[in-house]
Amino acid sequence: GVDAGVLYNPPVLNNLSLGLVMKNMNTPKFDIIDGGELEFKPMARFGAAYSAILDRLTFAMDMDLTENDGYIPGYKERYMGGGVDFHPFSWLSIRAGLMKNIAESDEGTMMTAGFGFGAKWFQFDVAGQYSTDEGHYEGDDYPRGGRIQVSLVSKWF
Repeated sequence: GVDAGVLYNPPVLNNLSLGLVMKNMNTPKFDIIDGGELEFKPMARFGAAYSAILDRLTFAMDMDLTENDGYIPGYKERYMGGGVDFHPFSWLSIRAGLMKNIAESDEGTMMTAGFGFGAKWFQFDVAGQYSTDEGHYEGDDYPRGGRIQVSLVSKWF
């Protein structure tokens, strides 16, 4: 897919960053195992971040400007969220936040958290999310959504 974005730092508030990204501008299509096609339609997202306390604390929020098709046929996605990142040392980052799909209501609010550590050029990161709403299956209650992601990250700028 072809993506493009812009980032603006207002001269009056140089700790504020405003961004806009357009994703899948060329509507990429991929063949899937059953012989069909998976198509990704163009989407747009706006975000803002503010750094404070000697750039050790960052508050951020973002929101999809477009309603998007999810991987489940007929399921719509339009997420908004926000959070805080505390990075007391160059080698440590601790994050927490909330996100919600405002196009569908069955997921509830997702609580998010994560941490990363390592040198600037090579970091280990763990992140997770957990739904506040529960679903019922065979008499038991389960969160409507959850995810854990483990990443190795390399930054060169």
